Amino acid sequence: MPMNALSAAALAPIRQRFIVTLGAREERLAEMLRNPQEYCDDPELLELVLHDLHKVKGVAPMLGMAALGELATEAEDQMDRWLAEGRPRDVPKVVVDCLSRLRAALRAVLQEAGEPTRPPGTQPPSKKPPSTNNH
Repeated sequence: MPMNALSAAALAPIRQRFIVTLGAREERLAEMLRNPQEYCDDPELLELVLHDLHKVKGVAPMLGMAALGELATEAEDQMDRWLAEGRPRDVPKVVVDCLSRLRAALRAVLQEAGEPTRPPGTQPPSKKPPSTNNH
């Protein structure tokens, strides 16, 4: 059965598993926005954020969250431009703005789905990307 022919009921469990992964992704974005210098200095942390952006960009639209996918695309594009410039010391305002908009959208999706969200800064984000076998 083609992907576009799957019913909403068939996609519901996949969508719910994806939404659960958004919590850790939102926390990493929040941490990057709070501590941009730490992320500038650590290529592994930047790679985690890029992984998150790419995953949301690709999966969200397939699960009926096109606006979330568009925000992730914009953020990924801006991060890629910044990194292509040799990753200047400071995170550009355009990148911060894109990440902030995406983070707000992630929080809205999590709240709408009834997933718990932590107040910013209450728990450090995982340094490891979520498992890719359940998205």
